[in-house]
Amino acid sequence: MTLPLPSDFTVAMAGLELLPATRLKVACSLLAADRLTVRLIEWGAEPATLLVADETSDAGRTAIQSARKARLPAIRLIAANDSSGTMHVLPRLATVREFADALRFG
Repeated sequence: MTLPLPSDFTVAMAGLELLPATRLKVACSLLAADRLTVRLIEWGAEPATLLVADETSDAGRTAIQSARKARLPAIRLIAANDSSGTMHVLPRLATVREFADALRFG
């Protein structure tokens, strides 16, 4: 069961390449229509409500491990069709809509 996020939350990014990072930023802007305020930060800069990390990068894998230890909700970007684990997964080249939907449900 997923709980909806608060109306104002902070999302940390780790290991994202330019295209997924840009799509994530656009998705956060779209959520403003739902009266959700999303602030994006780099992982480790400050506490976050949710992590979005690319598990194919070293920075992403490290952040995912830290999030698991801290029991922080996370969305993993994966290269192949692997949905193992307890964190939500998206393909590395997820669409803006996929990012927005995943963020809505954390």
